[in-house]
Amino acid sequence: MANPITNFIPRLWSNWVTLLGSVLTSASGVMLLLTQLFDLAVTGKNPYTNLFILLTMPAIFVVGLLMIPFGLWLERRREARGGEHSRMEEAFRTALADNPTRNRVFFVLVATLVNVALFSLGTQKAVHYMDSAKFCGTTCHTVMQPEWDTYNDFRHSRVPCVECHIGPGASYLVKSKINGLKQVWGVLTGDYHRPVPSPVEHLRPSRDTCEQCHWPEKFAGNKLRVYPHYKDDKDNTPMFNAMVLRVGGRNPKTGKYEGIHWHVASNEEVRYEVLDDKRLKVGKIQRYEGGKLVAEYLPPAKLKDLPVMSVRTMDCVDCHNRATHVFDHGPSFAVDRAMYSGELEQAIPNLAKASAELLKITDGVTREGAEAFFRKALEDKYAKEYPEVKLTAEQLDKTGKALGGLWRRNNYPAMKITWGTHKSHVGHRGEGDEVIGCFRCHDDEHERTMPDGSKQTLAQSCDQCHEPLATEEDPAKFDDSLKAMIGQKE
Repeated sequence: MANPITNFIPRLWSNWVTLLGSVLTSASGVMLLLTQLFDLAVTGKNPYTNLFILLTMPAIFVVGLLMIPFGLWLERRREARGGEHSRMEEAFRTALADNPTRNRVFFVLVATLVNVALFSLGTQKAVHYMDSAKFCGTTCHTVMQPEWDTYNDFRHSRVPCVECHIGPGASYLVKSKINGLKQVWGVLTGDYHRPVPSPVEHLRPSRDTCEQCHWPEKFAGNKLRVYPHYKDDKDNTPMFNAMVLRVGGRNPKTGKYEGIHWHVASNEEVRYEVLDDKRLKVGKIQRYEGGKLVAEYLPPAKLKDLPVMSVRTMDCVDCHNRATHVFDHGPSFAVDRAMYSGELEQAIPNLAKASAELLKITDGVTREGAEAFFRKALEDKYAKEYPEVKLTAEQLDKTGKALGGLWRRNNYPAMKITWGTHKSHVGHRGEGDEVIGCFRCHDDEHERTMPDGSKQTLAQSCDQCHEPLATEEDPAKFDDSLKAMIGQKE
């Protein structure tokens, strides 16, 4: 009795179409199985694996399956016309009929499957590495160094880049990889933006990324925040602001959205016209409730003639635009932070003023020599402007190191990044009278017409979003309850 296996296998290899289809189906099937097993063994989501498994391998598998019956049909037609078995089929029949040759054929098949398995695992390790933050931050070192440094210095440093920039699912992954190929070519040819453009265009909606962890449906309530500041006087006098931020969210008692997070309520939608590439100038603002337009604010006259670049639906990144890659607003903000943390000594007279002035220097400063530069600049400045203050070598070393670190954190000459290049829109703290954050919309100038014909503007009422507990006060004079809340030492 003829062996059905040895009779059928040569049919699969009767011509080049069935042979290629068999190879594609077998190889992709093994790789599909192994990649799925590998993905189960690796903790965490892996969008690159999703692309590899859900798109590439199944497509190859299906193409191979379709080629097999098509090749068999071609072979049957040839035989129907009186043709003999193809030479390929005869060769395979002869090989399978001979024991030593058959063993060699099966050895080659097994070796091929092993090679496919090894290639599959190696490929998976490669794509898993491409999924890592290290790959994103260090592969294009000069281009991504600012983003990599700030990423490692912030609270999201344990969140993979792809979680925010791509998110789950294959469709956005495909788009990002196509765009990524353009970026790789730009890096290779030196044709890329300096600095990396911000805000990121065509970023996925926050409901698909940020809100996988941060969920406005959950009530955040009120949060205490302290903003340290040190005056430009001899004693670096601390003048702190303490306030309760009305973060809000969906109140479980009333079911209504409250506070700042009202802007991203599930049943509300805020749309606004973007008038510039930095999203600093805002045109018409519309508020929808349950899909129905309930309010429309028109921009002031100075903005009405600007062309509309796009219309955005407001989400998390419209305020939290520097959710991970955070830079200081300016030198004075950096000095306040460093003095509050102890990097800069409050006891050194005039240090807040001197440090802010020195950090504005960009000419002649390099990232590699920043510490030495600021140590020398500090020594010269005190000798010239504050000769009565004698800084020790230890103070010069420590302060020079701190100033160099602050400057490097905010200045990347190769990428044309300096103070204020990338601003955060959380709140409205800017340098001078610049308009950022909340005041882009809440400028007391965007206006709507009420049913009775009166006008109403988007006001800048402070108590809508926060309640001050202390304003420009020495923290040593805070009352006991406020000291306890902020952990202020006696």
